[in-house]
Amino acid sequence: YKGCLTAKALKNAVPFEINIDEEGFNHLVLLSWMAFNENSILFDIPNYSVVVMGPYEMPGDIPQELAIDLEIGKDVKVKVLADRDYQQIPFAVVDILIGDVTIQSKQTNEKGEVFFSHLKCKLKVAVKAENYIYFSHEFDVSQTTEVAAYLKKGGSLKGHLTLNDNIDRAWVFLSNPELYATL
Repeated sequence: YKGCLTAKALKNAVPFEINIDEEGFNHLVLLSWMAFNENSILFDIPNYSVVVMGPYEMPGDIPQELAIDLEIGKDVKVKVLADRDYQQIPFAVVDILIGDVTIQSKQTNEKGEVFFSHLKCKLKVAVKAENYIYFSHEFDVSQTTEVAAYLKKGGSLKGHLTLNDNIDRAWVFLSNPELYATL
């Protein structure tokens, strides 16, 4: 590939750099063979969909040459609305994920909308907004380019939890497994 290329290791910090050879091709050079521990490499190339390679258990598992299919992808609109009255929810944080890897993150505008570019394949949208319950939904970009996220109003958790002297933190799990509170 010739042109601008950004790459980053996901999960753990792995030092590497991108070198450009005399012909203008990009080369990813690993600078350390420290414990890799299931890292994926995310390639972000302007005007193309993000590509995630891996996970790789060890640096030696990375092929000498990576074949990356560059696709332009599609634009996707996410609308964030309250589930009861369909009111727009402005300034919610919307993440687009491949598996558990966030590839894009933006905030909705005053109309509760946000636009993402160059998306492809099956993805997950995750939405967080103050006073609302966390929302996540999987979708396939080949089948839809508009996603509506209907958020439920959040509530409060009241009660008392007594901890032993040797315990300094506890988790309280609510009815939705994606929700939790830290005490």
